[in-house]
Formats: sequence, structure tokens, C-alpha cells
Amino acid sequence: MNQSRPDRLYELLPSIYRQRDLDQGEPLRALLGVMQQQLEVLEADVGALYENWFIETCDEWVVPYIGDLLGMSGLGDFRHPAVSQRARVAKTLGYRRRKGVSVALEEVIQDSTGWSVSVVEFFERITANQNVRHVRDGKGMTTDVRNRAAVAQMYTAFNECAFRPEMRRINSGRGRFNRMNVGVLVWRLASFPMHTQPARAAGNAYRFDPLGTDVPLFNRAMPRAGMSQKALAPNLPIALSNDLFQRDLEACRKRSNGKDFGTSDFYGPNRALCIYRNDSPIPAHEVMSATLNGNEWENYQIAQERSAAIDVTNGRFVLRQVGEKDQIDVSYHYGFSGELGGGPYRRVPSSTGLEAGIPTLTVGGQAEAQFPTLKEAIASLSEPHAGGSSVIRIMDSGVYELEEIQLNAAGSVVIEAASGAWPSIRGTRPLRITASGECVLTLQGLRLGEPLELEAANGQLRLELSHCSIPKGVQAINIADVLQVTIAHNMVGPIRLPGETSRLVISDSIVCGSRVAIGGALDTTYGPGAQLSRATVFGEVNLQSLELASEVLFTDPVSIYRSQSGGMRFCYVPEGSFTPQRYRCQPDLALATQGLSGQAIEEKETIRRRLTPSFTSRQWGSAGFAQLSMQCALEIRRGAEDGGEMGAFHSVHAYEREANLAQALDEYLPSSLEAGIFYVT
Repeated sequence: MNQSRPDRLYELLPSIYRQRDLDQGEPLRALLGVMQQQLEVLEADVGALYENWFIETCDEWVVPYIGDLLGMSGLGDFRHPAVSQRARVAKTLGYRRRKGVSVALEEVIQDSTGWSVSVVEFFERITANQNVRHVRDGKGMTTDVRNRAAVAQMYTAFNECAFRPEMRRINSGRGRFNRMNVGVLVWRLASFPMHTQPARAAGNAYRFDPLGTDVPLFNRAMPRAGMSQKALAPNLPIALSNDLFQRDLEACRKRSNGKDFGTSDFYGPNRALCIYRNDSPIPAHEVMSATLNGNEWENYQIAQERSAAIDVTNGRFVLRQVGEKDQIDVSYHYGFSGELGGGPYRRVPSSTGLEAGIPTLTVGGQAEAQFPTLKEAIASLSEPHAGGSSVIRIMDSGVYELEEIQLNAAGSVVIEAASGAWPSIRGTRPLRITASGECVLTLQGLRLGEPLELEAANGQLRLELSHCSIPKGVQAINIADVLQVTIAHNMVGPIRLPGETSRLVISDSIVCGSRVAIGGALDTTYGPGAQLSRATVFGEVNLQSLELASEVLFTDPVSIYRSQSGGMRFCYVPEGSFTPQRYRCQPDLALATQGLSGQAIEEKETIRRRLTPSFTSRQWGSAGFAQLSMQCALEIRRGAEDGGEMGAFHSVHAYEREANLAQALDEYLPSSLEAGIFYVT
């Protein structure tokens, strides 16, 4: 539709009527203005009806109805974009033309779930004697024990070896290699890119992570050539191994034949990882794979013809010669379960809801940025701005030095990363925030290498953290008045806030403490009044009061000082907790359902052990951190109010994805075959 003019209806009147209307104060213009508003509503509705005729432009709620016209059954009414069936409905005719082909099954599952998959026909890997006059390529072969990469991939999607038949059923998750078996290997972890940023140096040794932690590197999933290409290693978000990386580099050298080396499947610009020296990428033929473990990995001796040795499992590398003025940058990919804790993904800026006209200061290495460093941008805020509000936007994923933020005037300050950027802030001591007056500070999309300290001896501070990663936690050191901390979509270390003068709100976040995750200044004191929703908390929780806890996973006991008020719903609460009233919480609900109030203690303990949440990893920084494992009890993985999982990754909608996967298999798997689902990550 064309953009409507303000007086479109009024301009259609003859000029004589408009002249008389002007003489009388334009009452007719006002009347037609009201009529035009309703006309625009009607036109917008007609335009929406037209767009809803097409799968590419229709609203999400229309997708199941268009699918029904194609004879598709079992489409869930899931409105979240993560589990949208739009792509599956759009490609239905193409899928049906190629029904029964493993490549088509891979693509329909990926469109249905958003997860990367590889369909493996296990019957093609069964040991068989072939006629030398009729050799069938692609069949399994005898294992070459000297080929480390091939041995390491024996039970993966990229297996090249032959196996004897297994009699166990594949749908039990145990048997695989049989003549009727097809395996669906699923990667639940996504791969996130970190574009050119400084590596963390220690002499000639480096870490890919700018804050100096070991990060396993993942592959950048390259697009496939439609339904004509099966998913291979370069097309999947796999965790790279040193053997696989070495095999890739050797294949690259063999293809180049010493002339034009180019890039490998995993290394180079626009690949999974790349090392830049003074803005120039180190070529693939000068790179080798190495295992850089132990305390002496910085002294690793590189082969004579190579310039760099890379350990992709630990995110480390060593260079042969580095000049004092050499700038070493890296690009790499890391794996994680969802868009949580900050990262190079799209975010709605925190400054969106602020009024127009508020000054925005840009920071970064780009020529159009106003300030090269974050310190200079914050220093420019010493003078009050219009409305007492300011926005500082970091445009890249660089590393910035910062140790203090002083808020000297009442108002709000937003320090945010641009959508798709993930800058790191580090210093030699904790980042201290000092407030004078009624101040609001918002941090979004940042990664802090040191703890966050809050001081508001002469004012009130409201801190809002969104999409941030703060592994060393948040603590208040001098709070005389009101302190309110809001945490959303974050990964945060231990939280230490005063109990009487603070309030804490947490949603869609992970909180991790070595012993006490949320509490007062000391481990033995109570923290503030709080409200938690869709969070995973590793460590004990000690609070003055709990207004509401909804769909929260507490891995350690919870102690609430004022338990007469507040409540908990759809949560997991460990034994030994002292909480307000609970509604449909586990394991209370399972114990009540089983009617074990008068039975043996051993039977109760069996249920409690079964319902204890199990995670892929509880180690901060690992790819599967806080992700519920597939062995976790269904009461936890389906324990939320809407049937989803409890905890921080409720927004991933794993339950809906699994339902879509099962429905796609039911429709597109040939009737003579039996499928087994194997979750690789």
C-alpha cells in the first residue's frame, strides 16, 4: 500500500467546500480526519489479508492453515520464531518429490526444528563381501588404525568404517548398524561467530578468547547446495578436534599442489577460524594442528615450514616469530545453547524505549565512531545532557580497558553494544560503579572480565543488566539508600547485595556461585527481596524474601528469611530448602502423585535422585554450560507451565522442536525403515 497523506480524503473535496470550511474553522477537515483514520485501519486489514495468502509474508498464526491446505497434519500452533514451520510449509512440494531420500529428510528436519542434523543410513555401513567386478563405492571399509582422524570418527556422522550387524533396536538408542536402521544425529548447540578481535597474548603464545579463557572452537556451518548435497562436516556446527583439523589442512595442501593454497574447509577468512597478522591472514599452508596442553604449552616448538600451531580443542595457538609492533587478531566460532549472556547475535537496543533527541555517543575502531576508547566516551558524560539521559554505543567486538563508572548527576546512562557485536571490558581491578543522586545505569551486550562493584553512598542506583556475561559476579560495597538490580538474559557469577536496602529481579538468566549464588555481603547473611523467573541457579540462595519464583531450577538449597509471603510455582527445589508456599514444584509434585507419604524413605530417595536435574556441563565457559541433558527427567524437561523445560533455556523451546522432529520423521521416513534419534550436543 502507498503511504497515506494526512488529508487524503479532505483533498478530494471541491475547493469551494474547502474554502467555506476554512471560513468556519475547518470542522469538516476534522470530521474527515477521523474518517480517514478508520479508512487506514480498513486498508491495513485488507493489505494484511492479501499478505496472508502467501507463505512468505503471512502472519505466524496463518502457517498451520496454509499447511492444512497442502494436506499437512500435526503442525503445532507454536508462535515462537525458533520453532516456526514457515520454511517447512514453503518447501513441502519439493520435499514430497524427494521423499525417502536422506538429503530431503535432513532438510525437512532442519526446517522443522532449527537444529542442524545429519541422517546416516547405518545399513550402508554393515560389513559385506563385494564382487570385485561390481564394487559399490561408499560402503564401509576396513578400519585403518593408523589413521587417527578416521578412528576418532568411527561412531560419528562421518564414519567411514564397516561394522558387524547389531540386533538391538535402534529406537532404544543402543543398536545402530542393521539393515533397516537410519540414524538422525542432532546438534542442539549453535555456532556463534566472533569476528576480527585482538587475541590474548602471553609472549608468542595466544588464546583466541580476548579475556584469556580456554574456549573450544566450533565450525561455521556453511550452506548446502540445496537438496542435492548431503550434510558434511563443513555444513554442521560441530566442535572441532585437533585430528579433524589436521586432516583438513592436509587435504587443503593436497588440493593446492603447492600452487594456490587458498583456504581449507575450516581455516581461513569466512571460515571457522583465522589468524591475522597486521590485518593479513596467515595462509593455511603455514598452519599446523597441535595439542597445546599442560603448563609448558607456551614453549611449543613449531615445525620449520610452519608459522602457527593451533589447538582447536582449547582455543590456543603459538606463533613462530612475533614482532613488538605486530598486531595479532583472530576470528573464530564458539558453541552455545541459545542467545543468552551476550554474544554476536541480534538484540533490541536498550535505548529503543528512550525519548528522541537523547545524545548517542559511538565508540569503536571504525572511522565513523566518535570516540576510540570507552573511557573517553564516559568522561564526556561529566556534564549533564538534555533530559539527564545519554547513550554510549560500542560498535565492534573489541577489548576495552575500564575500571570505574561515575554517575554524578541524576538521570539515566545506557552503555550498550551494537546489535551483532560483543565487546569485552577488562581491567586490573573490579569495575566500580559509583552513583550520586537518583541514577539509572543500563549495560547491554557486554562481557566483563572482572567483578562488578556497586557503590551508592550518596544516592539511589538502579542497575539494569541485559545480555551480559559477568563470570566473577556482582557485589555491593557501600549502599546507603535504595539499590535495585534487574538481570535479564545474562550469565552472572555470585550476587552479593544488602538485604534491607536492595531489590533483585532475575529473568531468563544463569547465576553461578561456588557455594552461595545469591546472598548478602557474607555467605552467612541474607540477600535482598527478589523475584525470579525462568532462571537456572547453581549454588545456595539466601534471601530476605521471595516475591515469586516461576520456572526456576535451584540446584542447591534455598533459604528464605520471611517465608510467610511470596510463593514458588513450577520450580525444582532441592531437599532441605526453607521457602514460601510451593505450587506444582518438583520433587514435591512427584512425591504427592506417587502417594509415598507413608512409604519407605528409600523409595522417596529414589524419586528425588531421579528428579535431580542433570546438565550437559556445569563448567562456566563450556559449550554445553547449563544445558539440560537428554537423560534429565521428563518432569524437569517438561515441568514449566506451558510444558517446556524449567530454567534459563526455556526460551529455546526444546520441547516444541522435539515434537516437530518426531512429526517430520513420521511423515517423511520410508515405512520400511526404523529411525533412531541421537543428540550429538
